Amino acid sequence: MKEYLGKQLDTILNLVENVINYDKQDALHDFRVALRRFLVVFNILAKVQEPPVGIQQSVDIFKNIRSSSNKLRDLEVLKEHILNHKFDTEFGEKGKSNLLTIIDRKIHKEHEELLQILLNANLTENVKNFREYIFNLQIQIDSTSYIKKFLKRIKKALSEDPTDDTIHMIRVNFKKIRYIMEMTKNDDKLIDSIKNMQELLGTYNDLRIGISILNLITEEKIVMNKSYLYAIGYLDATFLYKKIDLRRKIIENSKKLIKLIKNHISSFTN
Repeated sequence: MKEYLGKQLDTILNLVENVINYDKQDALHDFRVALRRFLVVFNILAKVQEPPVGIQQSVDIFKNIRSSSNKLRDLEVLKEHILNHKFDTEFGEKGKSNLLTIIDRKIHKEHEELLQILLNANLTENVKNFREYIFNLQIQIDSTSYIKKFLKRIKKALSEDPTDDTIHMIRVNFKKIRYIMEMTKNDDKLIDSIKNMQELLGTYNDLRIGISILNLITEEKIVMNKSYLYAIGYLDATFLYKKIDLRRKIIENSKKLIKLIKNHISSFTN
């Protein structure tokens, strides 16, 4: 566990300059993944042994960075969706162009906000504090019990109506299970199955957030050629249709994956 957390801290420090300069295509993605992995696993530790105030402040700084970087990434993904969408009419393409202009402005604004957070975060010092704290920890974690706990949450979410909130719950807990299995160097084939599940869940989440951003843009009443509103309406309907199809696949595949994970746990504990 200490080695796993250390690797995430290495990645965070190695990529922060690229994120600040916005000069490497995959840097933001890899930076966010390392942050998320670190926070998920560290949160498990914190449940067993409450960290001191100074370390908790460092956790809050990491969470703030994660939140800001998520907003930037969500806009980038939406922009990619819009770029890849072909409209049948000149009016639609004009609306697409205007909408991309709006999205680009928002991306610039979010990057500026993330930049300020990173520059004020004293990341090197916070990483140093984390390393010292983790090195001195004397904690044993029963990874199997945590996997069972997260599986229980997924099953509960599946027993309810498949809303955005329940699907988000499924996504978050499959992610936690995967990180624990990666950390403990468990079954690679099963980890790949969880990754495939996360692809579906991630796409669903991107569509959900994309719809939310588009709706907010509509409410802003931006002074511009109103063709962008046509593009928003068209994209909104397209995203909703894709979500419905994905929801069905997510429910079916989640149930199958739960069985695989439960079988793995049984063989691992017997």
